[in-house]
Amino acid sequence: MALKPYQTAMAAEYFVMSALYRLGLDASLTLGNRKQIDIVVERPGRIPITIDVKGVYGKGPWLLTEADPAPGHFLVFVSFEGTAAASTSPTSFIIPAQELTQFLKPITKWSTGKTKYSDVSYARIRDSNYREAWHLIRDAVGDPS
Repeated sequence: MALKPYQTAMAAEYFVMSALYRLGLDASLTLGNRKQIDIVVERPGRIPITIDVKGVYGKGPWLLTEADPAPGHFLVFVSFEGTAAASTSPTSFIIPAQELTQFLKPITKWSTGKTKYSDVSYARIRDSNYREAWHLIRDAVGDPS
């Protein structure tokens, strides 16, 4: 059984939240339907880390609007590898927004509206050093105590 797009997005966000809590980080989901920041991670005395989560049921591509290249902003791409089985962990790629451009296709304008989209293909990032690179967020937060 395939996940519906809304279920895929929510499952991806909660998967990322679980990973962050397992790292000992304090994270919060943001609310809203059309948002670019899905999760905020606290950094005591500093600007929080922000995360945009993109989930796909299969192996990409992940569609996105222009990403915020601000320091401390990450994109986490989650692939459920074509299975909704709860016993199977998805594959994730954790990419600092400032390093995302190497994986983007040129931005194109879809005929259905004015929003400009780009995509990140699974083939472009599957062998990258960003696969399961949760340490990038942990290191950006620093000592959570």
